[in-house]
Amino acid sequence: MQVRNYLAALAALLIVGGCSIDVHSDGYANDNDPDASRNRRQMQSLQIGMGLGEAAEIMGEPDFSEAFVRDNQHYRVLFFRTQRLHADGNTTRDETTPVVFIDGHVSGWGDRVYQELDDG
Repeated sequence: MQVRNYLAALAALLIVGGCSIDVHSDGYANDNDPDASRNRRQMQSLQIGMGLGEAAEIMGEPDFSEAFVRDNQHYRVLFFRTQRLHADGNTTRDETTPVVFIDGHVSGWGDRVYQELDDG
C-alpha cells in the first residue's frame, strides 16, 4: 500500500508542478534551441582527420575558440552550442561541445577529448 501511495503522490506532483523534461536519444535535454539542434546534427558529419576548412563548412561559425602550440603541434579548439542550459540569451562554455584540431585536422570532439588536452 505504501508503494501505491508513493506513486500516486509522485504522479500528482508531476501533474500539479507541470514539470517535465524531454531528453533526446543523444542525451541532450529538449532546449527548443534550433542552433543547438543544428549543431548536434552537423557534428555527426565530422570525421577524425577531416581538415579545418571542411569541418568549418559543416559546422559554421563557432561560439568560442582557442588556439595554442604545445610540443611543436598546433592546437585549435572550436566550441559550438549544443544545448541551452540558461534562458538568458547568452551562450556559456557549459552549453557548448568542443571540437579539437591538431595541426589543422580534427582530432576529436566532446568534453573528454578537451579534458585530455589539460592532462597532456
